[in-house]
Amino acid sequence: MYTIIVSFTDKKSPLQLKRIAAGQTLLEVLLNDDVNIRHDCGGVCHCTTCHIYIEKGGNFLEEPSKRETDFLKKVAQRKPESRLACQCLLLAGKGEITVRLPDGE
Repeated sequence: MYTIIVSFTDKKSPLQLKRIAAGQTLLEVLLNDDVNIRHDCGGVCHCTTCHIYIEKGGNFLEEPSKRETDFLKKVAQRKPESRLACQCLLLAGKGEITVRLPDGE
């Protein structure tokens, strides 16, 4: 099980989501916990609207695919820790993941 801390660049205090099971994407986790995050393509890696930053715990996530990497090249606010939430599958294990939503989310 994971604990996921969600911080917002331009908003309120961080959220702490506990007891999150592996096998889900971060997009699914965020939406299930009523975190408002855009996902214009429906979470199928066909846009960049679910762009997030993984600040801690990236080793608990599936590696980015070539497709995700190609889409991330289109993100204006891209950083080394950039990922698409729809592609961040939680691997088996337990730990803490810190996610930051970019400005405007």
